[in-house]
Amino acid sequence: MKSTLKIPIVDDVRRAREALAKDCEYNLRKLVEMLRNQERVSGRHAQKLYDSGKS
Repeated sequence: MKSTLKIPIVDDVRRAREALAKDCEYNLRKLVEMLRNQERVSGRHAQKLYDSGKS
């Protein structure tokens, strides 16, 4: 059964997700490229939350 409860933050996240997807023409490779470029330009880097054990 689908919930009809509206939670504003969830709606905001869904709108942001849709906007990102649309900007990248719904192409995952383009999205990853865009995010990596933004990371490079900002000088900030994502942190790993875990060590996969691979080196």
